[in-house]
Amino acid sequence: LKAIARLIVSSRPTQTLGAMAANNAGKRKAGSLDTLPPICGGALVTSIVMYPADVVRAICMSNPGTGAGAALKGFLEAHGVMGFVKQGLVAEVTRASISRAIKFFMQPIVHKGLYGKP
Repeated sequence: LKAIARLIVSSRPTQTLGAMAANNAGKRKAGSLDTLPPICGGALVTSIVMYPADVVRAICMSNPGTGAGAALKGFLEAHGVMGFVKQGLVAEVTRASISRAIKFFMQPIVHKGLYGKP
């Protein structure tokens, strides 16, 4: 129990909120363009990771009774791993990235139009 108590005491913040605010005084606040690179990076990774799952889902839907494992195995035997790239991975990532960029830049404009404030 003493070890747990020491852990709890040592995990408390060392600065109060006022001290943290004073440390950040005068620093520039992050704007919407500061969030664009990590959002685009995350969207890119998500598109690449989820594309094979989308291909397997499409195969399972077009062939009723085919399991996900069998669909993936059949696709890999027929096309190999490069089949994902040749079958439209680049087009899917491009489409998703353009869609997300449009949403990113249009959201403040639409929000201001609907609510009158940014």
